[in-house]
Amino acid sequence: MKTYCLTSDKYNWCIGPFLHQWKKYAHNWDITVAGFTKPDIDCDFVSIGKFEDYPVSKWSDALTKLLKMTDDKYVCLFLEDYWLIRPVPALKSPAIFLDDNNAIIRFDLTSDTMCSGYISRIESNDRYDLFERTNKDYCLSLQAGVWNKEFLLDVLIPGETPWQVELNGSTRLSEKGYRVIGTSQWPVMYTIAVNKGMLDKDGKWQWPARTLNRADWKELEQEFGI
Repeated sequence: MKTYCLTSDKYNWCIGPFLHQWKKYAHNWDITVAGFTKPDIDCDFVSIGKFEDYPVSKWSDALTKLLKMTDDKYVCLFLEDYWLIRPVPALKSPAIFLDDNNAIIRFDLTSDTMCSGYISRIESNDRYDLFERTNKDYCLSLQAGVWNKEFLLDVLIPGETPWQVELNGSTRLSEKGYRVIGTSQWPVMYTIAVNKGMLDKDGKWQWPARTLNRADWKELEQEFGI
């Protein structure tokens, strides 16, 4: 299973802090940065193409191209402003829950499914309490998760922004009968560091509110001048 951090030239400045937090809290988990122009930082990088060929209105086209570039059955997707705020536990691969026969398209690594308020308990094991999301709204959320690549490609269409992918894609996901599951254990916790295009150190707009601790912010300030 390949793990990608999706970015664009506009937000390449996020990659340094993203990887700093990743190496600190998920150092045993390999990740590849996927974007257009390689950030000026040492990282495993794959280019989707030219930045000018993929405006925000073609965000879905870029993601589709990236997915078709990998042979992996499952992919894990992060965005560049998802900066980890605590250690990630040793995970049994969530891909084991994405069984084709169950039509599960996404394993949510965050609190997104639980916070939706529309859930049904489906299973408990020695590590997870699993719940299924039961409503349509934003079930195709781009919060961190493990995806069945074939199913995700099936609900993506050309010419959509990330917000259209989440909104319109959720309807398509539901119509096709795909399922989204998550866990109350919230294995990956991060702050969304960019709000309306600007760095946001407060994090109060998120629910639940969350941000990096003071020591982490100080390290990022010293190393990246943010």
